[in-house]
Amino acid sequence: MIKTDIPKKQQILLIVLGTAFIMVILLYTVIHFLQHIRESANDKIDSAQAKLDKYRSMVAKSDAIQTMLTNLWQELETVEVSVPKGDVYLWMLKNVERFGAGSKIEFNQVEPPRSGEPDSIPTLPYPTAVFTVSGVAYYQDFGLFLADFENSFPFARLQSLDLEPAAYGRAGDQEKEKLRFKFEFNTPAKPSSDKL
Repeated sequence: MIKTDIPKKQQILLIVLGTAFIMVILLYTVIHFLQHIRESANDKIDSAQAKLDKYRSMVAKSDAIQTMLTNLWQELETVEVSVPKGDVYLWMLKNVERFGAGSKIEFNQVEPPRSGEPDSIPTLPYPTAVFTVSGVAYYQDFGLFLADFENSFPFARLQSLDLEPAAYGRAGDQEKEKLRFKFEFNTPAKPSSDKL
């Protein structure tokens, strides 16, 4: 047998220490690798959670947008009630009669509507009907009629207004206060067919 310089106990100790050192290095490498995998998995989970939160937010926003769109459609339908549709000339006659009924306004003529260019701001997707109305009234009655009409129909726009005394020369005191008026306004009209 060959004698070794290192006694058996020391050899066993070196083997145990070497094995322990190798085990520590292997464990450190394996643990480091597993930590890296865990961090990578956590990053993927965080990224997926962020995407999920983003998509949930988008879904919540889409619900809010859908609700807002529904509200806007209902508001548009409410506003469209004041827009003439179908026979706009009949609509005009009824409204002139309705607004002029409580006042001392005499309407001489309500001309049939003619088609006009939509020149309102904002531009509306409806064709424009232009009306010309003339008559005789006291200044205050006419002003009240015009204000009431414009407030009731916010999309109707006064284009021109001509006022002159109703009577020249020797008229009575009551007749001197009367005015002859002629005004033209346009309003969007929602046609029920292709014609105004």
